[in-house]
Amino acid sequence: MSNPSMPSTIIWRPAEPAFTAVEAFRRAVNRKHNLSLKDYRDLHHYSVNNDTFWMDLWEHVGITYSRPPDKVSTPGRSAHQLEWFPGAHLNYAENLLQRYDDRIACSALSEIGRVIDYSYLQLRQLVQSMTAAMKAHGLLSGDRVAILTNSIEAIVIFLATASIGAIYTSTAPDMGTTGTPKCIVHSAGGILLQVKKELAYGYGMSPEGTYFQYTTTGWMMWVLMMGTLSWGARVILYDGSPFHPDIQTFLKMISDQGTTVAGLSPKFLSEMRAKGIKPHDIASFETLQSLAVGGSILTANLHAWTQQVFGKSTRVFIGMGGTDICSAFVLSSPSLPIYAGEISCKSLGIKVEVYDNEGRNIEHTGQAGEMVVTKGHPTVPLFFWGDESGGKFHDTYFSTFPDVWRQGDFVVVNPETGGIQVLGRSDGVLNPKGIRFGSGEIYSILERIPRTSECIEDTICVGQRRLQDSDERVVLFVKMRSGYILTKAMRNRIRTAIRQHLSARHVPKFIVEVESIPYTTNGKKMEVAVKQIVSGTRLKPSGAVANPESLEQYYKYQQDSELSRASDTKL
Repeated sequence: MSNPSMPSTIIWRPAEPAFTAVEAFRRAVNRKHNLSLKDYRDLHHYSVNNDTFWMDLWEHVGITYSRPPDKVSTPGRSAHQLEWFPGAHLNYAENLLQRYDDRIACSALSEIGRVIDYSYLQLRQLVQSMTAAMKAHGLLSGDRVAILTNSIEAIVIFLATASIGAIYTSTAPDMGTTGTPKCIVHSAGGILLQVKKELAYGYGMSPEGTYFQYTTTGWMMWVLMMGTLSWGARVILYDGSPFHPDIQTFLKMISDQGTTVAGLSPKFLSEMRAKGIKPHDIASFETLQSLAVGGSILTANLHAWTQQVFGKSTRVFIGMGGTDICSAFVLSSPSLPIYAGEISCKSLGIKVEVYDNEGRNIEHTGQAGEMVVTKGHPTVPLFFWGDESGGKFHDTYFSTFPDVWRQGDFVVVNPETGGIQVLGRSDGVLNPKGIRFGSGEIYSILERIPRTSECIEDTICVGQRRLQDSDERVVLFVKMRSGYILTKAMRNRIRTAIRQHLSARHVPKFIVEVESIPYTTNGKKMEVAVKQIVSGTRLKPSGAVANPESLEQYYKYQQDSELSRASDTKL
């Protein structure tokens, strides 16, 4: 189906695209190979069709090594799991600690206002001491070290572990959203190369920059943030809640710290808008060049609002990747314009396509489909820990389309702009009467209904199909703001708006008021978990659920009688 979302609206343009780092890289590639790549699109086409791109990147971002690679790659376990840069020897920690001067490497902040700065020299000394202590206690290459807190201790242990060649993890063994997580093993060199690329060519990071990402250590964004050190820039570590004591204090902290690149979630931005908070009423944000938004769907309406209130000097962009590759599949480039609700481009070197159920590329048709990757790259995981046969790895990514990586996201490409819109997770795709669409399409329409943000705090839209059901039904759960209730009139307004802007087949069968919406600790709506619950499955919440008590209320909606009563709808 085509995506009938809001027409493309440009909300940001680069003032001087020629002076961006990605444009400098494009010119360097042209000079080296006597090419005439004209823009980012040309550069991406080159990057996914010529393996020489990866050597170009290796050289241009300045990877530090003790032995250079013999070639770009050699055959590996599969077409996607190649051996990259055979012969090369490098140390991840060395690449992040090349500076050893008085420049601030990281600042540790708490929600009570405490700030402690650490220079590159101090950080290097702390890592050296920790490395010596680890070795003295018998830690060897291949051993595993786990840490959990977002603090200076986390960085020190992380880099000391990497310097030894041990394996670092920051994820508790029960951190899967519905059970035991996949233990994904990445290569140090692949992660280093990708995060340096994304920070410079996507986020606009420079050695003079400061990066703040609101994240736990268990999210891939923490590893990306650590890559800032490889550019000699500064990292802000925040241990606390963005809502304590209030949003204004948190925003002022971002500005006061001279942040140039910040990372926030759609949920946080939605709360800002609902409370009428405008950042420039709080602080100047004069250094903030880029605001990256990820973790869940950012609707076009909220995207446009965020860009408006931060102003044209700050680029508000969306990125989408995954722990699976610990980097981005699609993101933005400082050299490209931004359209509301769209991700500007595909990540360099990542051959992203959109497939229908038959495995045909449909990205140029405006039809929604599965996001896939059709060629290997350096951050394809090495393996899953404990998966000796590789069977679980294959089943996770390659069981749907032969030799094609299926990420599990439902997306659509705008044929006019080339922008990508994420509509939801594939396993959360709504499919009533064979009509497939993503929850993001529903969320976008809800934000376009006048005054809904004043009374509706949050929503989650899922499909329900129990063993006794012949077809799937769409259920929209709504959390109202304090002092409001979900009335019949509001339900009718929602149904009318969805019918007018999408179609009658998109209209939820049930619209139900609930007390809370379940989220992961990284700010993602738990659509798949709610879908499983209302379809008859009993789940055991894991440590990845921020508010596990919220799941219990959904079990009663396995029953038709409860759905009918709660939604004022006759079956």
